[in-house]
Amino acid sequence: AGTMLGVPGAGVIASGRLCLSPGTGLLLYTDGLVEDHSRDITEGLDVLAATMRSTSGLTAEQNCQTVQAAMLDGSPRADDVCILAARFNGWGPSH
Repeated sequence: AGTMLGVPGAGVIASGRLCLSPGTGLLLYTDGLVEDHSRDITEGLDVLAATMRSTSGLTAEQNCQTVQAAMLDGSPRADDVCILAARFNGWGPSH
C-alpha cells in the first residue's frame, strides 16, 4: 500500500493477485535494459519478449544471463540496467 517510489502526487494505486503455476518465471528490470540511444523502447520490449519466450525451463540465474546476452551488446549505456529474475517452483510441504 502507498505511493510507489518515483510517482508524483497522490494517484490511485490498484493492487491485485495472480496465481502462479510451478515453473512460472518473473523478470523485473529497469528501463535501461530495453531502451537506449540505438534502440527505442518498443523494439527493446519486442526483443525482450522474444528472449523470454526462449527461456522456458531455465533457472532464474540462467534467465538473467540469457537476457543480458540478448539485450546488452557490451557498449557503454547512458542509463542504469538492473535485472532481477525469479522462478516459482511451487509451494513447499507446509502449504
